[in-house]
Amino acid sequence: MLQVSTHLNWQRYLRLNVYLLLTSPMVFLMLCVGIGCLLYMLFYLLGWLPAQSFFPYPMLFLSLVLLVLVPWVSYGRIKRNFESSDRTKEHLEYTFDEQGMRVKGASFEAVSQWDMTYKVKENRWWFLIYQNRLMANVIVKEDLTEEEIKQLRTLVKNVEGWK
Repeated sequence: MLQVSTHLNWQRYLRLNVYLLLTSPMVFLMLCVGIGCLLYMLFYLLGWLPAQSFFPYPMLFLSLVLLVLVPWVSYGRIKRNFESSDRTKEHLEYTFDEQGMRVKGASFEAVSQWDMTYKVKENRWWFLIYQNRLMANVIVKEDLTEEEIKQLRTLVKNVEGWK
């Protein structure tokens, strides 16, 4: 059995959501299209494109939407989600064993079995324990010791069906 505690503040929550957004193929494609539109407009204005090329105003509009408006709206949604969820801001105590995990906050307690867990992902900063495709429990590695990180990795690897 492994017991860890962690806390998501605004900076950690924002960093996590930006990371998840930037690793999304759709968001990456939107950024590439926005940068491509901006480059087209720049090349047009520098005279590096043939005269028959169409004027870059639609490209300017599209690049502004994709590179300014979409990130601004995403930031607003992330901030609104963080501020509207009291559970997200709580100090959380996790207890892991071979059966699953128990999460205890100031205002709630939840139990989840490994066989009901969608997937577990680990990266440099977090363990993400997904309950479904869109919702994950976040274990911040900064809050864990090296021994706890090794124990959690071992526990997750020993769960049947997860390699």
